[in-house]
Amino acid sequence: MDAIGERVVELWWCPVCGGAAHRTDRPGRPKLYCSNACRQRAYRWRRDHHARLIAPRGHPAAGARAGTGRYHALRNPRDFVAHHHDQRRREPTVCGVLARPLRHQRAIRSHTDFNAVSNNACQRCTELIRPPIDPLTTIEIERPAQPGPWRSIDPIAWVERHDPTHPIRRHPERYGILTRDWLLHRARTAAA
Repeated sequence: MDAIGERVVELWWCPVCGGAAHRTDRPGRPKLYCSNACRQRAYRWRRDHHARLIAPRGHPAAGARAGTGRYHALRNPRDFVAHHHDQRRREPTVCGVLARPLRHQRAIRSHTDFNAVSNNACQRCTELIRPPIDPLTTIEIERPAQPGPWRSIDPIAWVERHDPTHPIRRHPERYGILTRDWLLHRARTAAA
């Protein structure tokens, strides 16, 4: 038993100073650091070494799943706290929860990235990895026209709308009918 009367459930050591920050039998999120001083030290290290939590476009955060079924974003590999895990191979997420990475789960056969628009995505992780909006710029949201029986989506414009680093732009031959018209258009413009 602990000095405060809480039963130790699992051993955990502070990633900053190596002090004891064991998991205890109490409600709420388990602590990652032994004290607020270590939490602040870790924040300053991330700030000074540019190991930000933000996941820029084209570089999504890795995903993890907590025991509650909620999906979380894992910390950037440049963050020294990201390389710590407990005895059950759970790693610290952006919001501070310990969750098992999707890359270690056998049932996941598709992507292992954090999907921020999922219904089961952690809202705090979504807020923390979103790039900040520049307050000096105005945001213009372009509403796409809804396709109907009288309108069809232009397949060439649809492919062009993607980022050049997107897989559909880098390897269009893999996507068959989705990129067929775009490949023909590109071949015609290159020949002209």
